[in-house]
Amino acid sequence: IVGDLNHDNLEDAIVWFALYPADGGNMCIGHELSIYINTGSDMKVIGGFEPNYLFSVHGITNNKIHIAKLDFQDGDGAWPTFETHKYMILNKDKLQESNEIQN
Repeated sequence: IVGDLNHDNLEDAIVWFALYPADGGNMCIGHELSIYINTGSDMKVIGGFEPNYLFSVHGITNNKIHIAKLDFQDGDGAWPTFETHKYMILNKDKLQESNEIQN
């Protein structure tokens, strides 16, 4: 997923991935994302996002990563359907939740 994260008008990237046991099986251990900043000549990995909850990524808009925290509700099967939307911003190579409303 690409978009400008650090206000330099260069497209940065995030890679969203799932972790599964090395022994096999289909139990998802968790979801994470890695953050890559475009330096103008290459991409530099600067960190990641490893919450203790499931989430999905909706994209990068206005220098913010739009994620949805996923929770189970009554009637859900194997995948949670209740979403709480959050916006993450890059602050000095660290990702933090934004208190600003998305424009």
